Amino acid sequence: MLNTSISSNSAHWLRVGLMAGLAVVLAWPSTAAAGLTLAGSVGSGWMTTPDSGRIATNIMLAPGFTVVGSFVRFELGLAADLPDIENEDFDVQVRPMLVVQPLPFFYGRATLGVTQLVNGPIQVALGAALGLSASLSKTANVFAEAGFVPRVGGDDDFMSIFEGRVGIGFGY
Repeated sequence: MLNTSISSNSAHWLRVGLMAGLAVVLAWPSTAAAGLTLAGSVGSGWMTTPDSGRIATNIMLAPGFTVVGSFVRFELGLAADLPDIENEDFDVQVRPMLVVQPLPFFYGRATLGVTQLVNGPIQVALGAALGLSASLSKTANVFAEAGFVPRVGGDDDFMSIFEGRVGIGFGY
């Protein structure tokens, strides 16, 4: 059963995250001139507060679209947290993201996430990452990134999380 007992501040950020995700979904049909993208990745990381330890591995699928050439990309990450560490259950995250790629091999990513959607309590994540990418072909690339994606809400008021991610992306 979903535990939705979150603070009013967390509820505000939850609404912001859901509205951002809705904006991406609603904007999707109007992106005929924009390039559609799809990325798949695997990530994990380390929590430093309130406790210290590895976080669950997650697998993310992120459809998106580019604007301003390939310089700016909007993505909606749908992540599944795997129960690969003790006392963790399967869970789901939604992550609206803005990616800015000033150079063909270097990018920055801003993330607003809503986590713990299955088992709760719901948390809101707001973070950033820096990454490197390499082209495999005209439409495919591989990437690796490292970021800081802290979470607020739920049982813990603040969780400090560092995350690494590798994946493959496609542009159409």
